[in-house]
Amino acid sequence: MDAVIFEERFRTTERVFGWEDKFRRLLLRFERISQVRYTLKTLAYTIINLWHYCRG
Repeated sequence: MDAVIFEERFRTTERVFGWEDKFRRLLLRFERISQVRYTLKTLAYTIINLWHYCRG
């Protein structure tokens, strides 16, 4: 694997995990039902994408 591609993927992944930590409910895992947790993670990633791509 190319070192430049690996470095970019690593930085991107770590950045997303850092953004995910802003959502306290996901960080502490209150949900016992996995479908609710999946829904909250999907909502969090949607908000992250909106923040990142829709800044204007």
